[in-house]
Amino acid sequence: MENAFSKVVAILLTVAMLFGVPYVYERQRNENILQYYLTAKSVEFVDGIRHTGFVSEEGLDAFYYLLSRTDRLYAVDLVHEKRVVDENTLTSVWEAYGEKDMREIFASGEVYDFATGDRILLTMTGQNGETLVSYGGTILAERERKGSDA
Repeated sequence: MENAFSKVVAILLTVAMLFGVPYVYERQRNENILQYYLTAKSVEFVDGIRHTGFVSEEGLDAFYYLLSRTDRLYAVDLVHEKRVVDENTLTSVWEAYGEKDMREIFASGEVYDFATGDRILLTMTGQNGETLVSYGGTILAERERKGSDA
């Protein structure tokens, strides 16, 4: 009787391992693929802004659409930092502008422009509060404006 019981337990453990281990492995693999996807799309989006010097409402919404295809929720913090020189003290400080400021510009039908040397930072956090992607850099080019002398 004891021998039969140990054989049944051994068979159940074998079946559990046979299906459990590949499941755990596949879940971890899917998490790695998701992390790669989020990083790649974030880098593509931010580098597009860095090289063109602007972001449009359509471009921002397209980025959010790509994130929504993962069926997960993320908090995305997009920050534009602009160096401003205080003429009284001749010191420079970085002023930060967020997505809310960008949306105000979009509401007037315009694109949000950056200046060469400004900084942009995109930080994406998951539902558990862990930082999934943090990427940014310096704006390399300004958008050419039609009709301007500059």
